[in-house]
Amino acid sequence: MNRETPKTLRSDRSEADRNPSQLRIDILGALVVLRGDTPLDVGPAMVRNLLAVLALNVDKPVPRDRIVQALWGDAPPSTSRNLVHGYVSRLRSQLKDPSSTDEDETLVIRDGSGYRLRVDPESVDATRFDLLSRKARRAVREGREPEALGHYEKAFECWRGEVLEDLEPQIRQMSAVTALTQRWIDSVIEYAVLCRARGLHASALGYLRRATEVSPLHESLHARLMTALSDVGDRAAALEVHAAIRERLSTELGVDPGNDLQTVYLRILRETHDEPADSETAGRTTHRPSALPGSSPAPKDSGSLPPARSTSRRPRWHYALGVVVCLTMILSGTWAVFLRDNETARTIGTSFHEDFTKPLDQKIWKSYDQDFPNGSRWTPSAVTVRDNELQITGKGRNSTGAGNTAGGVMIRRKSAVPSRYGEWQVRAKFDAGSGYAPVIGLITETKKLGSEYITLALVEQPDRSGGYALFRSTGDEQYRSDPQEADLTGWNTYSLEWRPDFLKISLNDLVILDTRKMSNDPKIPSTPMFFYMQLETGPSDSVPAANEETPDQVVMHVEWVKYHA
Repeated sequence: MNRETPKTLRSDRSEADRNPSQLRIDILGALVVLRGDTPLDVGPAMVRNLLAVLALNVDKPVPRDRIVQALWGDAPPSTSRNLVHGYVSRLRSQLKDPSSTDEDETLVIRDGSGYRLRVDPESVDATRFDLLSRKARRAVREGREPEALGHYEKAFECWRGEVLEDLEPQIRQMSAVTALTQRWIDSVIEYAVLCRARGLHASALGYLRRATEVSPLHESLHARLMTALSDVGDRAAALEVHAAIRERLSTELGVDPGNDLQTVYLRILRETHDEPADSETAGRTTHRPSALPGSSPAPKDSGSLPPARSTSRRPRWHYALGVVVCLTMILSGTWAVFLRDNETARTIGTSFHEDFTKPLDQKIWKSYDQDFPNGSRWTPSAVTVRDNELQITGKGRNSTGAGNTAGGVMIRRKSAVPSRYGEWQVRAKFDAGSGYAPVIGLITETKKLGSEYITLALVEQPDRSGGYALFRSTGDEQYRSDPQEADLTGWNTYSLEWRPDFLKISLNDLVILDTRKMSNDPKIPSTPMFFYMQLETGPSDSVPAANEETPDQVVMHVEWVKYHA
């Protein structure tokens, strides 16, 4: 993405932003620190890296061990703790307001075993982006779509480039950076969906193109770009997008495009090509964003769509390609599968989407109710829908370790909800704290010993900084991925793609486990399984040891759950 000078960072600054003593920290692009309109020199590279880590977790404590990991990776120097202390002192000095008379004032404070950046969260551009995105989603839910469009566009104005693009790779590859980028991509897709629903087909193109540059292997994003290009009449460009990502997926991952891309691709091939040049879409004036993320404002005439191409201008090879593809699919059996899925959609469903704007449908969702030998239990009362999200709550251990309570929910097979192959995606975050492990996955409802299961986000680290993927195959072997670093206290998108011949588990579009890459060729689980989410309460044998660090309450927040066959 392109960079901008600090004076062009914002076009909608508030009165607080104009305050000459107001501190602003921008990380959506190169790291920039401003007091009023004056750029601040934070210091050398390691001090800037430290500020980036704290700004990604603004007004939240960051454990010192996590800071060390971010600054030096797996090979920190023996003096790393002393060095962090020195960097903190330098950062405090650089961020101090010279006009303040309070000698004790500091913006970087000690908090437990780590440090916290004590500033107004909205002084960080990433926080403003998240707030505006949530406002947009709320406006959509409440039917205020034009207002939602405005919120999305203001949110996108916060982005000047890739997150912390001027810092070292180990900082830019942090899980919090990945999660933040994924939130931007999610918002771009949501904006594109909204634009299409309102007939504003060209409005999202710039954002979609920019997002596909940042995430060149994101299939749903490319499918949305193909749809937008097709909607404005440029189906040739849409097919080129498909060809490009298909090549990248094959070269870099050794896989073929998934259902999202293939469905859009087939639809574009089937669409009629003989739209008249003076069709309803030609020359339509569309809703135009003020600027694309990381680019200059669009030209004044960019709100008009190009005339739709007529059949006489369409290359004949498009028709031949469509015939060849369809024949190939029929001969290979793929087309039969496509038809069968559509035919059975009325009974088992090919998609499912729950955004928790309403109470749980008890015909679909089943809450766990189970006791354990150590006195802990799952209870339906720990599962509730509040503030447009699903919340699963676990209570902290007492001094003996007994009496833990936690919740879990499962989707049972009822009419439209399948229990067979497909891809599940979940948007979730977990409160910090040790003593509980959040789990997202698929499992046989009986949960008998040796039954098959697929799980993700089972946390090992006590500060919820990572986890791993785990599954039991049809042959009763158990496989697990390497531990993954991730900031599970922020919003992340978890994906489990379960197919007859492979299993792929991803976190924010980063593949954690793909059986097609495994040398031992595990047998993919085939028993009907049900989607579930829960908080594990810890050891179930006798009474676990007391854990003084366990908070009074741990909550699993779920924004939405999606499934497609």
